[in-house]
Amino acid sequence: MVNQRYKKLKEAPQGGLANVDIYKDTHLDRKVVIKTLQDNANIDRLYDEINALLAIRSKHVVQVYDILTLQDGSLGIVEEFIDGNSLDCFTKSLSSDEYLKIIWQIASGILDIHNNGIIHRDIKPNNIKIDNENIIKRRIQVVSATPPVLDKKARCGNTLALYPPQMRELCTTRTLPRKNAITFSVV
Repeated sequence: MVNQRYKKLKEAPQGGLANVDIYKDTHLDRKVVIKTLQDNANIDRLYDEINALLAIRSKHVVQVYDILTLQDGSLGIVEEFIDGNSLDCFTKSLSSDEYLKIIWQIASGILDIHNNGIIHRDIKPNNIKIDNENIIKRRIQVVSATPPVLDKKARCGNTLALYPPQMRELCTTRTLPRKNAITFSVV
């Protein structure tokens, strides 16, 4: 039990930076996910994510319900649980209309994120879920409200030297919002 309120139901596979486990909110009788960092060295990234999620109100972006300080002193984000599959597990054949509805919802979520001055930086099929009502929800992973400055390290965690040449150009020309459009076209 976490904070005498959240009962763990299931451990999810670990991601690159965070663990995301499924819990039951015993006060509100609903499923939630709690995201915790694997390494507190990335705490600034978690704060960026919390601030971004709190700023966005969109039916296509997961909502934050609570922020916890855990027994070990680390932070946890309590987020909306999306009961459905991620886009990378989606195998259903789609009509042209169904396909366009999904694409429109993904684009709407990205637009809502951009309209709040936020760059997502991790648009990929396993961060996009389709709930039981066929509503697309974006899971925000590592975000920043400001574009990175060319200071040897971009806020997305990789050194600029490790970026593909196209991304280095985007980072150095401060046109990073185009990255989401480029990534979206690939998804």
